[in-house]
Amino acid sequence: MTVVYNDGSEGQVPVTWDEKQLKSAMKAGVGSYAINGTTQDGPAVVAKLVIKLENFVVNPSFESGDRSMWSIDYPGGVEAHTDYQNKAADAKTGDYSLHFYSGIDVDFTVEQTITGLEPGYYNLSMFVQGGDADGSEMYLYGKTGSNTYQADTSVNGWVNWSNPEIKEVLVLDGTITIGAAIKADAGAWGTLDDFALTYVRDYKVSEDKKADIAKERQNERALYKKK
Repeated sequence: MTVVYNDGSEGQVPVTWDEKQLKSAMKAGVGSYAINGTTQDGPAVVAKLVIKLENFVVNPSFESGDRSMWSIDYPGGVEAHTDYQNKAADAKTGDYSLHFYSGIDVDFTVEQTITGLEPGYYNLSMFVQGGDADGSEMYLYGKTGSNTYQADTSVNGWVNWSNPEIKEVLVLDGTITIGAAIKADAGAWGTLDDFALTYVRDYKVSEDKKADIAKERQNERALYKKK
């Protein structure tokens, strides 16, 4: 670990961490933990270990310059009125956020399609803040298969962050489109940040369902052979 000496210089010092505490934290999962350690020279140190759930959203807070995974759409006739803003004061975390403002009407969607997921249940969330949003209609959404899930939200002032969440979205085919729809009257402003899609639990197919799936596949093979 890096240490700072009395003269202001820095150096690297080997540390032996408490293996029992580390294993206990890893077993417990998500959370913050204090891990004790001892340096090579003897003094005791404490590290803060934070274990987070994996976020399957790519570039979830817009910090990376490559934002090609995000798609922003406006209805016909509406000019673009969003930008990736580099202003930490308006971001939930980091420096960047998706900023919106329009002197006419605010109306756009921002979304990302995520593939390669394990079948199961996922939680979806984001943060949004802003103001002057009369006549607003704002919501977080997730689309998977033929189902659409959504959670309504709103804004009520600068950095008064709203945190809409959709719990246990079922993903069966490994693909989900997540995003937000933002509509409001002229003069509305705000920022979106920190989208998150995290795994909750697996999806167990019942024996009856397995039998139905097997029968469907058998019928499909039979039809294919006839062709």
